[in-house]
Amino acid sequence: MPRAYTQLLDRGLLRNNNLTDPQEAVLQKITIGNDGRQHVLEALKSDECTKAWLFERSRFPVQWQALVTPTHSQGHDRYESLAVSHHLRAVYVYNPKAAHSSLLSMFRAASRGKLEITKRMLRGHANQTSRRNVPSGYLVFTFVRSPISTFVSGYAEAAHRLLTAADSGVGRGAHSMEMTYDSVNCDAPGARFAAFVDDIQTRRRMGYDTYHVWPQAVKLDVLPDYTHFDFIGRVEELRDDWQALMERLGGNSGVLTTNPSTHNVDACGKLIVVPDDALHAALPRLCDLLRADFVCFAYTIPSACAGLPPIPPQPFRPLPPRPPCTPVPTPLPRRPPA
Repeated sequence: MPRAYTQLLDRGLLRNNNLTDPQEAVLQKITIGNDGRQHVLEALKSDECTKAWLFERSRFPVQWQALVTPTHSQGHDRYESLAVSHHLRAVYVYNPKAAHSSLLSMFRAASRGKLEITKRMLRGHANQTSRRNVPSGYLVFTFVRSPISTFVSGYAEAAHRLLTAADSGVGRGAHSMEMTYDSVNCDAPGARFAAFVDDIQTRRRMGYDTYHVWPQAVKLDVLPDYTHFDFIGRVEELRDDWQALMERLGGNSGVLTTNPSTHNVDACGKLIVVPDDALHAALPRLCDLLRADFVCFAYTIPSACAGLPPIPPQPFRPLPPRPPCTPVPTPLPRRPPA
């Protein structure tokens, strides 16, 4: 395991609310290559990535956007923002569940406390960021993370916010009555995760915070040309990559900021975890859902996912229309804390 990653893991920066340290370590061994930042940029510009990225765009409305409560009425659209530093002449593209809070804190500190946060337009799909939001000559950067780790961390946050809400049937928690994972007993974390993946695949409306599990290729699809990133670091190499970024920008790398996870318990007060057997059983389905992230950010697909069909050459064809989802009028009954 890379030295920098081990240090960060020891400090708790990568200790997430749903993966144990051994699980995280195993996933890194499966998915992290050794080719570094340049390999990521090369992968992003490859023909295979173009095919995967366009496929995600074509299925976004019916696969990913269909999962979430409409966000235009919400005030928490973190995936619709850019952070601009005029001091460093750089732009950070938000990527939730990839050390976003830590990166934003470090970027603000390196920018002498001054950042301009600007909303971006979420693909429509000519709906990318206006050019005026990316000043000419500024370096555009982001950080990515192992696709499986990102998804499972997003699951923990989405589940926490929905399961512990005072009223999960309205607002950001509005969801379809067809959704199943929220009804699984607290004592069956593996079954709950499997039900969550089922709900994702069947495109059930699952509440606003389900956007946390979107592929990173979807969250980052905001530039007029999606390949126009100047720097893409990896969370697994955060210390070294952040230092390299600051050297390029002429800034002070400072100290790494740690932000312990807080969205990590369910309605019974239990830690939201994914058992090993449930995680490995879901890997083929997760790899299929997150294909673009593996291809475009140079992560190796786990061997458990061998035999996946090729990315379709044609645009995604939606399923026949279904009756509209009906929000749950009142919170579903929950098992009280022990």
